[in-house]
Amino acid sequence: MKTIYLEWSDAEGVSFILRTSGLWPFEFQEINAAFVAAGYVGHGASHFVSTTQPNPGGPRVITDALEAIGYKIEHQR
Repeated sequence: MKTIYLEWSDAEGVSFILRTSGLWPFEFQEINAAFVAAGYVGHGASHFVSTTQPNPGGPRVITDALEAIGYKIEHQR
């Protein structure tokens, strides 16, 4: 299980930065698809913003979606 690091820019679950170092292109694609399914849209290669604001449940939804496809999530503030 590969660890993914998400650095949240706020406490409301609205926006975060994905640490992309060490990810293969196919991994980034499947991770990006999980973010979209969780209600987030990409703004650039590694910055994602929730379509629902505020979104306090966002971190949990993302964790569930990524764990379902075999990734471990570390949330950072």
